[in-house]
Amino acid sequence: MQLGTGLIATRVTVPLDFASVGGLNAHTDLLSYITSMFAHASVAHILMNMLALASIGYLVYDSYGSIYYLLSYFVTGLGANILSVVMMPETTTVGASGAIFGMFGMFVIAALFEQGFANFTNAVVSVGFSFASGFMMPQVNMWAHGGGLVIGLILGLIFMLIKKLGQGVKSIATQSRDHDTEEPRMYY
Repeated sequence: MQLGTGLIATRVTVPLDFASVGGLNAHTDLLSYITSMFAHASVAHILMNMLALASIGYLVYDSYGSIYYLLSYFVTGLGANILSVVMMPETTTVGASGAIFGMFGMFVIAALFEQGFANFTNAVVSVGFSFASGFMMPQVNMWAHGGGLVIGLILGLIFMLIKKLGQGVKSIATQSRDHDTEEPRMYY
């Protein structure tokens, strides 16, 4: 099956075994919801996704750490694929952009918590522009983009609160330990 044309390759064939096909039903292999995050319709498609991931991935990694980064990538990508096949049941979807927009959502939350309002505003505008540009390109799965973004915002908030709570608990424990180890003061 032909899934699309690209700027570099004129036609690329992606086996349907690796694509998300036709919604949640008995005929859809559940593994295809994961493998479709790694299959792409063209060389240009994968290059654009990798450029987007390179531009945002390290910022999300720095803010959340490797475990939350990997978990979020898979959860947002899987959730975006499931949403897109539910909303477009006859459509075959491939690509990592749902997971990448999940990373964009996490970036917005990290900017809010760690970088101040000015950087948060810049992050929202940048992500908004990236999302809106999808409406101008043919064959872009906006359900996956929107689903990934919303799931990324939710996970970003949950993981950032867990991170901040953990830092607060660690700070309290450190202060308590420092207080316990202080030498008694002598008053003369």
